[in-house]
Amino acid sequence: MFQFRKESLNPCAIRPYRSDGPGTTGCVHWVRQFAQAAQLAVLISLLGVANAQPAPTLISITPNSGVAGTAVSVTLNGTNFVAPATINKPSGFTVSNIVVVPTTQITATFSIASNASSGPVSVTTAGGTSNVVIFTVTQSPLTSITVTAANSSIASGATDQFTATGHYSDGSTANITTQVTWTSSSPGVATIGVITGLATGVAAGTTNITATQGAVSSSPFTLTVTPPPLTSITITATSSSIAAGATDQFTATGHYSDGSTANITTQVTWTSSSPGVATIGASTGLATGVAAGTTNITAT
Repeated sequence: MFQFRKESLNPCAIRPYRSDGPGTTGCVHWVRQFAQAAQLAVLISLLGVANAQPAPTLISITPNSGVAGTAVSVTLNGTNFVAPATINKPSGFTVSNIVVVPTTQITATFSIASNASSGPVSVTTAGGTSNVVIFTVTQSPLTSITVTAANSSIASGATDQFTATGHYSDGSTANITTQVTWTSSSPGVATIGVITGLATGVAAGTTNITATQGAVSSSPFTLTVTPPPLTSITITATSSSIAAGATDQFTATGHYSDGSTANITTQVTWTSSSPGVATIGASTGLATGVAAGTTNITAT
């Protein structure tokens, strides 16, 4: 039979006894297992410490700016750079040719879209994500401006949206409608929003519309303003009765859809229903009595 005697809390102190004497094989085996487990725990801990990567720090980008629509080779300077590394970029950027030079440099190519904007750049590695540095996007020098409009002729009171297109030294173009200053040579004919490019007809006539940015101006765009739709014509005369051989000047007044009026005497066609009674100048409105009677004078 086995007998157990508890001498301490040490598992090795619990010795099994057999009829032929105490056994020690179980205690030696336990000690060996404990030692192996302790060594493994220490090794895992050391490996964990060795594999822990510090977060990268981004100090600068050289160069720190680029022209929209171009590609630029950049060098990111910092600390704790290790491969693989990801460059976090602003919208409109494409990053390629990334080369990590442990642990202080990363070189890459930034391809900057024509509509890209300035923004933050950072680096991500296994150790985390760095702080950000701003990369500035600039435009190529503006060489010319082209102005277009929905219509080249509008009625008084109507509007016309103008558009300005910038042409740059690198061959690229961009809509710069809200980035130019708009002017009208004759505000009495048409006004235009200084930053919107929206023209409004004021009165019949022509005006030149121009867009300017810095020292660059567009060629003038000629806008014609016509009267609003004519709704009716009224005619008046110096007298409603004249002697044969006498004259009478008629006047035609146009009434327009916007409520305005205008003297259109020379812009209408005059007719007399009975030229044997009185004639009238077709474009002048001057009537001349011929013989006694009545006639109807009309302006069309």
